[in-house]
Amino acid sequence: MRIAAALPRASVASLRPFALVPGLHHVKLAPGVTLESALAQYRARSDVEYAEPNYIVKINNLPNDPGFPSNGGSITLADWRRR
Repeated sequence: MRIAAALPRASVASLRPFALVPGLHHVKLAPGVTLESALAQYRARSDVEYAEPNYIVKINNLPNDPGFPSNGGSITLADWRRR
């Protein structure tokens, strides 16, 4: 599929393929293009497997482990399971 053809040229500010996943692309929308309209256009195409926003996840709380500072401040899966 020609990913750039899914949206008009003026709608895409940049297009970057992911080397580890053939056919997967990160699309940065041009100013003025709404996320909703771009998603609708991509999802309407039979040659697009999926289209989703690039969500940014942030940690709002630190683990309640009193030993947290002694492990260099790194967060492990065990820290989150104890919550």
